[in-house]
Amino acid sequence: MRQHTKQSGFSTVELLVSLFIAAAFVTIFYQLFVVIDRLASDGYQRSVASNLAYANLRMYATTDSPTWFVCDNSSDLKTYPSGTGQVLLTGTVTADLPPPVTRSVIATAPYGCAATGSGMPVRIESLITYGPQNKKVNHTTYVGY
Repeated sequence: MRQHTKQSGFSTVELLVSLFIAAAFVTIFYQLFVVIDRLASDGYQRSVASNLAYANLRMYATTDSPTWFVCDNSSDLKTYPSGTGQVLLTGTVTADLPPPVTRSVIATAPYGCAATGSGMPVRIESLITYGPQNKKVNHTTYVGY
């Protein structure tokens, strides 16, 4: 009759199961790291685009009277609801964003045109589009006309 002696250590099966579980944890933590890194990168890009859109907006929203605004058929949304607005700024820009990066600033008169200095609001919209997925960041404000 054979005697079985208890040996210390892991059996082959226990070792393989332990390695499999460890590999699963490493994979899960790596995927979690990749997702967190991607979210941080997206947040940074959104922040850069937002700062750029805000800077473009402030170029026009800080003046006392919007002498740059001409109210016509394209910008008078009360009389012409399908008006496209007056393009104040457009084109590409170099920024710390994935290309292509385009910007536009458009002014409209949502409540119609009136004489300069009448206080009618002018809507200024600053739009930044960036990256191959055409992600957009938009800032809008109103100034008195």
